[in-house]
Amino acid sequence: MNALGSTVQWSRGEPPPVLEGEIISIPHFREDRVTLADLITLNESRQYKSLEDVLFNMSIKTKKIPD
Repeated sequence: MNALGSTVQWSRGEPPPVLEGEIISIPHFREDRVTLADLITLNESRQYKSLEDVLFNMSIKTKKIPD
């Protein structure tokens, strides 16, 4: 199993529906590039998490010791 494989491939137009835990693949080839306007639209349509949170859902608890 490829843990870093994309779940959605998107190139332009309306962003795909939001799926929790999705990893979006965007092409960046000479023949097929995403425009900056489309990339901004995609960016504004989602709330992002780090890759570690998406894959491992880790929670960290910290304690502070007084000086």
